[in-house]
Amino acid sequence: MQDLDDKVTGGTLTAAEWNEVPAELQNLIISTGQSLTSADLNQLGKAVASYSQAGQWYADTGIADAVVLTRATSIKNPTAYVAGQQVRFLVAATNTGAATINVATLGLKEIRDQTDAALVAGDLNAGLPVSLFYDPSKNSGAGAFVLIKSSTAPNVLPRNYIDGFATNVNGTDPLACDIAAGSAKASSNDLDGDLSVATSKKLNAAWIDGGTVGAPVGGFPSALTLTANTWYRVFLIFKATGQTGVGFDTSSGAANLLADAAGDGYVKSRQIGWVYYSGGVIVPFTQKRNRFIFEQPVLDVNASTTSAATLYSLTAPPDNSASAEIVVLAQEASAGSANDYGLITSPDVPDVTPSSAVFNAAFADVNVLQNAITTVNLKVPVSSSGQVRSRWTSNNATMKISTLGFEYNRGQQ
Repeated sequence: MQDLDDKVTGGTLTAAEWNEVPAELQNLIISTGQSLTSADLNQLGKAVASYSQAGQWYADTGIADAVVLTRATSIKNPTAYVAGQQVRFLVAATNTGAATINVATLGLKEIRDQTDAALVAGDLNAGLPVSLFYDPSKNSGAGAFVLIKSSTAPNVLPRNYIDGFATNVNGTDPLACDIAAGSAKASSNDLDGDLSVATSKKLNAAWIDGGTVGAPVGGFPSALTLTANTWYRVFLIFKATGQTGVGFDTSSGAANLLADAAGDGYVKSRQIGWVYYSGGVIVPFTQKRNRFIFEQPVLDVNASTTSAATLYSLTAPPDNSASAEIVVLAQEASAGSANDYGLITSPDVPDVTPSSAVFNAAFADVNVLQNAITTVNLKVPVSSSGQVRSRWTSNNATMKISTLGFEYNRGQQ
């Protein structure tokens, strides 16, 4: 429509000038799918309501990490990005990291989270609806569309809650750990987090945000040096918005990892597992909820039994909230004449002398001409050094302890 203020002649508009006004109104009505009719004098109001309610709706025709929005209806497109402009759509492809958006060919803009950080894998999920709004101040003043998440103040899960996040060694990279999707409470119990798609992190590469099972990225803190025969904690880390990432650390509070991830908006943590680095790889294991089972048992002890309390180190995390799952084999060293009783216990509980009434491992003397042998499966809490204590009623046997895996409560009480 032309500027009619400058077209008024003698206080009147020409017929052509006046016709532009109803023509604009008619076009507005028609663009919402209505057919013009004198029988309905509310068509303009209906058109305004349609723009108000459906004007934000678009179809995503893009690919992963590159959202392309086109008008899904006959409603007209805006001519420029403006502050507060909102768009809604069904995601065409799940993002694998930072993502851009182009609305109605108006130009590429980044999609940022509510802390003005780039998106991480799984923030946009294929087939699910999302809502974004434009903020010209985001992305260092270049302008960006901000992802609206329902978890702006997440704190609704029960205390110590965790579901999912099963960890396993990556199928093609023995130095990467895959982490399944899940939901959990931060260890501080004041923030909820959600990982909507599985991620994968490399133990031998510096931490960066993101990562997928098919394309692992670094998860190791810059302040640490990867060291052989060392246990590393696996952490879920949280942004204030509830978005999460994963990485490794030796610190019980993920201090080193959070120092690296702070620039991406991560502020809290929750330990979800352990990995053991030995022989140049992560020792293969399978996780079933809180149980971590090695693909091959590890023979940790091959020694003589002693009547004195003796500590043995197992292939188990150095954490007294973990319990080693072990097989104990005891064999009489020479023909004897008495049963032998043993206690395999945590060094954190009082030392007790084993007896025929107090034991969790034993072998019976079958015949003075025949050496006795027995095996028993035990689950024993370890010390903060990953050790257990052994004590027997005699020194008349050899003992082997094979570690099958361990149980770790992942912060549950």
